Amino acid sequence: MAVMMCGGIGLRLSGLAPERFIAVFYTGLGASLLLAGLLFGRNFGKAALADVSVPNRTEHEGE
Repeated sequence: MAVMMCGGIGLRLSGLAPERFIAVFYTGLGASLLLAGLLFGRNFGKAALADVSVPNRTEHEGE
């Protein structure tokens, strides 16, 4: 994470990439991370609800 942060700061300060590219890149990266977080939350919620629906797993495993 530190390498990515230093690389991003270095890229901005060096002027190698135009501001428009950096803006589009960070917007896409942020949207991707937001979507991944939302999907993770949805899957976690589904798993938590599925776990609650089985009252006692140990009783069902022995059958």
